[in-house]
Amino acid sequence: MSYSARIETSPGFRFIGCLVLLAWLQWADTKQWLEPLLTLILLGVAWLTGSQIFSDLSALRANAQALPLESNEDPTTEPWRITNHSIHEIRWNPETNSEHLKTLCSFWSEHCSHWPRAIFPRFDHLLEETSTINFRVQSLFEEIRFLRLHRAPLAGELECRRLLAERLKEANIFPQRFANYLIPVPLNSGLFSQAVLHSSFAPAGRVIGEVLPYAKEVTHFTGRNVTEVESVGRLLGSVQSVLQNFNENIRKSLRPLTSLARNSLPSADDLVEYWKKIETLEQQASLLHPFARLIKLEPKVKDWVREAIETRKFQNDKNLFLLLHDVHPHNVFCKNGECVLIYDYQWLGFWPHGHVIAFTLHRFVRELVVKDENTSADRQRTIDEGVQYFLKAYQNSCSLPLPDDFHANLSAYIRSSNMDKLLNSFWYGLSGQDPLQRSEARLFGEARKFIRYMKEAREFRIA
Repeated sequence: MSYSARIETSPGFRFIGCLVLLAWLQWADTKQWLEPLLTLILLGVAWLTGSQIFSDLSALRANAQALPLESNEDPTTEPWRITNHSIHEIRWNPETNSEHLKTLCSFWSEHCSHWPRAIFPRFDHLLEETSTINFRVQSLFEEIRFLRLHRAPLAGELECRRLLAERLKEANIFPQRFANYLIPVPLNSGLFSQAVLHSSFAPAGRVIGEVLPYAKEVTHFTGRNVTEVESVGRLLGSVQSVLQNFNENIRKSLRPLTSLARNSLPSADDLVEYWKKIETLEQQASLLHPFARLIKLEPKVKDWVREAIETRKFQNDKNLFLLLHDVHPHNVFCKNGECVLIYDYQWLGFWPHGHVIAFTLHRFVRELVVKDENTSADRQRTIDEGVQYFLKAYQNSCSLPLPDDFHANLSAYIRSSNMDKLLNSFWYGLSGQDPLQRSEARLFGEARKFIRYMKEAREFRIA
């Protein structure tokens, strides 16, 4: 830094300069230019101090950690509380980390040079901790874009998700304007999966990026009325029907994604083995360990595990279908109370139909209870109505029948469908081996969330 730059940013120098100017003003006796001179002094002070004030504010903002979405959660595990998926607004925070900004600008310039040159691109960080790091990119001379940075995608996975997005767009089940949001824009280096960003965003220092148009007209699912729930059921049924019509060539192209271990339901034996490992860690952990204490404080957890094991003993492998799983309120976009887009195809695989639909049905219907302040007395009616609207719309648009025992055992299906996510949060919290390197507080919030879901399942029934 030069000597002149040091003087300019020195608060002491600015203060002394102001005193000298004010003293000179007091000494001067020419009244006619007193007011213009005072204005000039004030402008000079603002100019001298403005950069420092802006720098200080930027530093404060950069050092301030964004609150996790679970900060709004009730600290207990009582059912029907707000969770991260109850927040439907797309929340952004300006990126202020200078190292991140330098890396992002370099990446943007290198891989997006076929777009109009971005002047002073602004990167806003999505306040949602997922397997991707998401940014909204804005500049003066181009429309807003959505930059997704995948932390550690497996070989071929992103190409499969791109292929699936293209097939669903061709099926014409989404409004065309929003279907474009699914398709990543090719980057200069070829397929988007080859555009690699070396930075401090990922623990390994390497993430893979893709760019999409930004659909600013939509929000996530709000859960305000049964009509919105109905629209999700209708659109999801159409998606699942399209998947059943894929020919063998398309299914073969999707195998790098559908064959992943996570994209199939663990068997009863797998569940037994996994629970044994968690119990071992629990017994070895300190009595003060939050996850060990949570398991002890919620004795029903062991009963739910035993129930899920029994449920899966009767899952017939012949009844597995190519289905999109993990559809929840943050994996859909809505406009004016109507679901217009289902996205995020990470969980495409061969699943039992009842397992997938129970998971989704619960996740959307529960928001009717959470959002309605007057449902404490009529909660059961709200749940029953939501289930009825969702299933009727889903079955009218989906070619697959539900299992024969689905209606009688809906509660057990919901608990089983959430079991693996609950156990994962326990395992990652106890072992410290979370592949996404989420904080212990975030994982603890996830564990509480899925315990809530288990408790809520008992109130789901089909007359």
